[in-house]
Amino acid sequence: MNKNLYSLDDYTLVLQFAAGNSEAFNVIVKRHQPYLASVVFPIVQDLHLTEDILQEAFIKAIIAIKEGKYHMDSKHAFRAWIRRIVCNLAIDHVRGGFKKKSTWYYASEDIDLLTHSICPIYIEQGPEETFIRRESLRVIPELLERIPAEQREVIYLHLFKRCTFRKITECIDSTISINTIQTRMYLGLKNLRKMMESVLS
Repeated sequence: MNKNLYSLDDYTLVLQFAAGNSEAFNVIVKRHQPYLASVVFPIVQDLHLTEDILQEAFIKAIIAIKEGKYHMDSKHAFRAWIRRIVCNLAIDHVRGGFKKKSTWYYASEDIDLLTHSICPIYIEQGPEETFIRRESLRVIPELLERIPAEQREVIYLHLFKRCTFRKITECIDSTISINTIQTRMYLGLKNLRKMMESVLS
């Protein structure tokens, strides 16, 4: 590989790749892959899935560049653009998890964590708390499906995947404020708490 390519900025590399220099895109991949992996992995928490998502994102980028559908407007534009692609793919995986009700999404430790958030009494130990935990494991997966998807999504990313509100904003929609994400979290927990109270009453 031509070592001189490493000194070029993304804009020039994209132009060279569009003109037929495949090595230019390899430099782009090596330059941005570590950062993109750090964005995706906290969301999906699976190394192989992270690699698959990055591969798919770079394929999408290749197609867009070759078809003339990508246009850079600043020297930082490519990084922001490819980040949006990988975030959308990661979020699509999360949404797919909701739809398919996969086992990892409804892991008991996740439900325990959510129960702590909506039932403060659960932090104690005793017959009542044992009952709450048993009922939580039984009904919370169903209750999660009954709250709005945008609230369920934030709860999943923040509580289960330990994503910060800022990272959630970047992944879901960079035009949404952190306050909006926090509000979705609050309303989602409030809705779950009300439904859980109804189940336990």
